[in-house]
Amino acid sequence: MPKSFDVETNRRFWTSNVSEGEYQGSVNADLLLFLTQKHLGEHVLDAGAGDGTLVRSIRNAANGSEVRGVDLVPKNDDVEQGDLTQLVYGDSTFDTLFCSEVIEHMTPDDTQKTLNELTRVLKPGGCLILTTPFDERLSDKMIHCPHCENDFHRWGHQQSFVENDFRGLAIDHGLEVVELFAIRYSRVKRLAADGSRTGCGGPPENVTWSWLPRNRPLLHQTSR
Repeated sequence: MPKSFDVETNRRFWTSNVSEGEYQGSVNADLLLFLTQKHLGEHVLDAGAGDGTLVRSIRNAANGSEVRGVDLVPKNDDVEQGDLTQLVYGDSTFDTLFCSEVIEHMTPDDTQKTLNELTRVLKPGGCLILTTPFDERLSDKMIHCPHCENDFHRWGHQQSFVENDFRGLAIDHGLEVVELFAIRYSRVKRLAADGSRTGCGGPPENVTWSWLPRNRPLLHQTSR
C-alpha cells in the first residue's frame, strides 16, 4: 500500500531531498512567467516557492510589485517558512497567487485546506495560477524502501490531475476558471525563444495550467 504523505512527512521528505535549483517549478519558472505575466498584480505570492526561483523571476519582470514566497521547507532566503494549510497572511492580501507543482504532493484533504487558505488570502477579482503534471500515472514512478517497507512515489506525488479535477476544485472553492489547458514545456520553450504565443495549444502531455480568478459573488452563490 503506497504511503500517504501528511504535512509532517512532506516536511521530512523535502528537508532530506532536493537541493536548490532541482525543483520542477524552478526549472520551468521563466516559462510559467512567460505564460502568465499579464496576470501579475501589485501584490504577488508564490505558495510552495521551494528555492525562490519564480519569486526572483517575477521580481525582475514586474517592477514595483511586492513579491513574496512561502514554502514548508524553504531552500533560499527569498522564501519564508510556512505551512500552506495554515497561512499567516491576512484575508484578501494578494492580487496574484502562484501554486506551481505543489498540490500533487498533498493528500486530498490537505489540498482542500490549501485551497481554502489560498482563496482566503486572494483579493476579490485576483488570480490564482495552479500547475500540476497532467494525467500522471503515479504507479510508473513508485519506489520501495527496504528499511521501512513503504512504497511511495519517488517525488512524493500523491494525486494525478486532469481538467475536470481543476474544474471541481474551482467549484468547491468559489473560483471561476478563465483558462485551463495542458501544454508541452518543450513547445513553450520554443515559443518563448520566438517571442510569440501563437500555436501554444496541442495534445496534453506534461502540465495542467489553470488560471482561477476569485469572484466573491460566485463564491457566495456556490452551493456547499
